[in-house]
Amino acid sequence: MAGMRRVAGVERRVELWLVALTLAFAAGAVVLGIATGGPPPHHRGGDPGLAVIMAAICLPFAGIGSAVVARRSENAIGWLFAVVGLLFAISAFGTGWVAYSVFKSALPGTAFAAWVIAWLMPMPLFAAPLVLLLLFPDGKPLTRHWRVALWGVALWASLVFMTSLERGPFSDWPQLSNPVGFGGALGRALGSINTGLGFLAVPLFLAAATCLVLRLRRSHGQERLQIKWVVYAASIAAVGFTISFVTPSPFADVTFWVGLVGLASIPFAAGAAILRYRLYEIDRLINRTLVYALLTATLAAVYVGSVLLLQLALNSFTSDSSLAVAVSTLAVAAAFRPARARIQGAVDRALLPQPL
Repeated sequence: MAGMRRVAGVERRVELWLVALTLAFAAGAVVLGIATGGPPPHHRGGDPGLAVIMAAICLPFAGIGSAVVARRSENAIGWLFAVVGLLFAISAFGTGWVAYSVFKSALPGTAFAAWVIAWLMPMPLFAAPLVLLLLFPDGKPLTRHWRVALWGVALWASLVFMTSLERGPFSDWPQLSNPVGFGGALGRALGSINTGLGFLAVPLFLAAATCLVLRLRRSHGQERLQIKWVVYAASIAAVGFTISFVTPSPFADVTFWVGLVGLASIPFAAGAAILRYRLYEIDRLINRTLVYALLTATLAAVYVGSVLLLQLALNSFTSDSSLAVAVSTLAVAAAFRPARARIQGAVDRALLPQPL
């Protein structure tokens, strides 16, 4: 019993140190981001606002991770969240440090800070979410064969670090040159690894998603509800980021923010699932999200289509498009309730079990 209490005490101190460091780096990132302000016009380099955004994202990871560790210290998910929060905070602080040096006044160690965030930032953005999908909800791989995917994530992270050792300017901060990079044939070889990272990332992402889907299909009762929470949050992040990469601005900017919201909601979803807090609402949440997403897409398509058709039809009478817009708005408003009822029925038939 004394040994168990000592272990619990050590775990508690480690948890408090992780939270304290996360809060310290996050506060520093916010101060630097505010002091830097917005980037100047036609600037070359990263966005100073990213420091504040990442500082905000780290807080739910640190908070939920600390809560899970306090209740379930044996579950690796809580520790993973706490570490991810710290990595986000360090990346945010480094981004704020570099941005202030580039856009305001030079600070010591700026090039070294840019090198650190070059290889550190992909860890909480990509590697850690993959580990979460592979280990959730019990903190263990689905089977021992899935450890291969974990080793694959470790390999990807190692390759990211190796690519940061290439000599030359940073892609996000071209004003700065890598202070620890290698030149010559070794530098070119390290730079060529960058091409293979995308080919490795795709199967790793598919493997992690497949693992979570298999867990969902094999689970029952409470565990199924636990997994649904994370599937829901991770899907928002994945869809938002994916659409933002393939669509032009300003729509890409909106979907990127949707992806960030989904990413920040993952710790809330997992924390609620592990601590078994109000899990029963997830089915209703998924149902309503699907209904209103489909309803919005449908009405938007009807609105745009009717405006274009009415403009063509009324072109011979008037060149003013306001009449077409007004008529289309009234039509969409009238179609809202019947369209919602039909979509709700279709979603219910797809999601709810049907009687035999």
